[in-house]
Amino acid sequence: MSKEIDENFLVAMAGAVAHIQDYSGQYQDRKERQLKLKILLLSIVSSAIEIENVQDPTSAANLWSFMEASAKQKGLDHVTELLHSERSYSVSEIEDHDVPSGMNYLGQKLYLSLYKHLLDLPQSLQTSEILLRAVETLLTNLLHQQFQDENQHQLIDSFAEHVHLSLRDLQNRKIAGSYERN
Repeated sequence: MSKEIDENFLVAMAGAVAHIQDYSGQYQDRKERQLKLKILLLSIVSSAIEIENVQDPTSAANLWSFMEASAKQKGLDHVTELLHSERSYSVSEIEDHDVPSGMNYLGQKLYLSLYKHLLDLPQSLQTSEILLRAVETLLTNLLHQQFQDENQHQLIDSFAEHVHLSLRDLQNRKIAGSYERN
């Protein structure tokens, strides 16, 4: 089955490439051609992701992330090489079993996104209280949607305990850092 899918994929890609070459050949002006190709590429990608999203509603974010990764990694060849290597494919390039780096990576991404979007709000709503309530809403939705089969109250208690430990660790580092400077 896998070989059949690969052959069908190659036939579809060959046809698509031929159509794209014909399409792009219609535009002599470089800027207009590139604009049309950008629209075409975005249309193809977003259509493919929407088709898959109908089958699996959780797939869109993963597929968009893959597209972002292939762009960051300078093309499909590099991503394909990573997919077939011993090392797991990752946009972050964090090693497979590096849990602390994975947690820090996600934490930083969430923080940056929250802070960026906090600045999108009217200035009167750009407060630390709103930021904390947004984290509360995020956590509530995450627990409700991703951990339905688990004891959500026990998870939040464990989460709070880990936050307390992390805050103590940061405070201890801060205190140790002030001693080192003196």
